[in-house]
Amino acid sequence: MATSSLDPETIARMALPLSLLAKAVNFENQTAAARGLDEPQANISRAVRLLESVFGIDLIEKNAGSKSRWSPAAIRLAEVWNSFAAKVVEFRDDRQVVRVATLEGMIPLAIQFVKAIIDSPQVAAVEVDMLELSRLEELFGRGEIDVAFSCRKTNAMDSCWSKELGFQRLAPRGGTADGVQIMSIGKYLMETPESIPGKVVVSNSLGFREAFRKKYGGFDHDYPSAPRKHRDEATDFTSPVLVVTSKALSQTIRMLVEELEVDWSVVLPEVAEPSPGEDPELDGRGAEESGGAGFAGNREGVQGTRALRDLLRELLPKVLPQRAEDAVSGTELIRRLKEDLGGDYTEANLRYHFSTMAKAGSTIAKVKHGQGYYLSAGLKR
Repeated sequence: MATSSLDPETIARMALPLSLLAKAVNFENQTAAARGLDEPQANISRAVRLLESVFGIDLIEKNAGSKSRWSPAAIRLAEVWNSFAAKVVEFRDDRQVVRVATLEGMIPLAIQFVKAIIDSPQVAAVEVDMLELSRLEELFGRGEIDVAFSCRKTNAMDSCWSKELGFQRLAPRGGTADGVQIMSIGKYLMETPESIPGKVVVSNSLGFREAFRKKYGGFDHDYPSAPRKHRDEATDFTSPVLVVTSKALSQTIRMLVEELEVDWSVVLPEVAEPSPGEDPELDGRGAEESGGAGFAGNREGVQGTRALRDLLRELLPKVLPQRAEDAVSGTELIRRLKEDLGGDYTEANLRYHFSTMAKAGSTIAKVKHGQGYYLSAGLKR
């Protein structure tokens, strides 16, 4: 195959299918490649058909059905692409294919960056994937993501450029303790069987979780709010929203990402940017309507959440054991608090507060390798 057919414009248009082909030919056939790459076979088939059309060659041996092997032309095309890899990196400075990944709750911010990137004359295409956290971190670590929107930095991200764009609140939403529990995969893996009352729906799709809750009810344990610019302890906007760029990203595009400022009027078109301590997203509305956190089964919203947290800070030091060796279960802790706590607080909501307060190192601590809670070190009696 003549390498001259891979002119710069062709590379710009075919970069994604060529990259997929170069990985796929390391496996015996399309079926094995789909399994090995964790890629839908339909995507591999579409890439093959597109490349065959563009280059006028057969990439699959046609005599063995759907599991037929790669043709010599496919192997050669992959070799040609790999030999161009270094040149493509240089070429990306002029006509780059930028790979973006975002958590679902950060889409309002990611779309602004994508718009700015795609408007640049240096960019040929922007590939955007919505991923769950562990998958995003895995692909970034493997160098398969150029720009990531995430809530934390991994070791692979520590040496990369990053910027804190804003903050989110992760809070419970709707439902009652005896109903269906709704959780992200990460939240579910952190829980113990005894801490989950009743049945649970586990999904990293915010759209699915919210649609299920609205139609059938349920208690969502950690639904993220819309991003907000300022960190605010009073309203629990403490979970960071980060943008991270890989080292392989061209300097031209990296500077474009670094210089872009978020238009918060677009992220929250009906809500002015709040002053610290204010929460207009919940102002005058119940937790169910706004999507904010409140007691499971009532509508007191963030004011109720704040009041319960303050009450727990006062009561927990009186009932928590001082040593980790004497830690008590969530069920026992609720029993000890019941008489003094009062109010219509569901078990699920109390457990949520125990968990979030323990993560923040506030009043309560959780046993690292096991179950149970005890008094935070800074509050020993």
